[in-house]
Amino acid sequence: MTDIRNKKIGINSLALRILGFISMVCGSVGYLKGYGYDGLEALGWFSFAIFAFLLSEGCVNTSDRVLYIRRFAIFTLIAEPCYDLYRYKTLFSLGHQSVMGTLFIGLLIILLLEYLRKRYENLMLDGIVMLALGAAAYWFTDLYNFDYGGCGIIMIIAFYVSGHVKYRKLLQTAVLFYIAFFISTGSIVYVTLGGLQYPVSGEAFALLALPVIWLYNERRGPNGMILRVALYAVYPAHLLALYVMRLAELL
Repeated sequence: MTDIRNKKIGINSLALRILGFISMVCGSVGYLKGYGYDGLEALGWFSFAIFAFLLSEGCVNTSDRVLYIRRFAIFTLIAEPCYDLYRYKTLFSLGHQSVMGTLFIGLLIILLLEYLRKRYENLMLDGIVMLALGAAAYWFTDLYNFDYGGCGIIMIIAFYVSGHVKYRKLLQTAVLFYIAFFISTGSIVYVTLGGLQYPVSGEAFALLALPVIWLYNERRGPNGMILRVALYAVYPAHLLALYVMRLAELL
């Protein structure tokens, strides 16, 4: 008989990804719909928090980091023209860069920090490099209008660091709260309470993802090669689908 005490109750990474994809599509539709759909668009931050967390878990625990980087880089390049079609109806534009670019930059930062942590075991060096890379990436992603920008970079680094500290949930909550209410650069969503409307930053929706993330049971779930490739393809595929819907005037 299987000992149920050895089973981790919660949701696996595949279930988290599915939740992330659903909120991602809602956010993309909300952007296209425009005024009056800010709340729907803000669900993109809910999605980003989930994928930032999964990135911090995946790139550290993968058995082949070179393959992980290569696969991520390929789909980042594939996603960019799809994003430009979705947003600008053209195959190439430097106006904004897709979220895949933001995640890829975060991936490179995490892998470098992980290398330094294991190679030198020097907390001061780790801290200095983390601050320097974080500041440079924050400036770069905001300057070139990467989706979720500098706030997204901070979130990715925070999820990585929280995996190595005792009070993981406290750190995650503190950082996401700081992003949402002190350095927010995103859209404003008006929440109605008691007949009054209160402005809330779009980044605050990332905080709503934390209880879901904390349900993660450290299991992958189904993880075949075809499924892994398909999961990477969801992002550019949904952008192309929404682009076609725009052309057909369905959005």
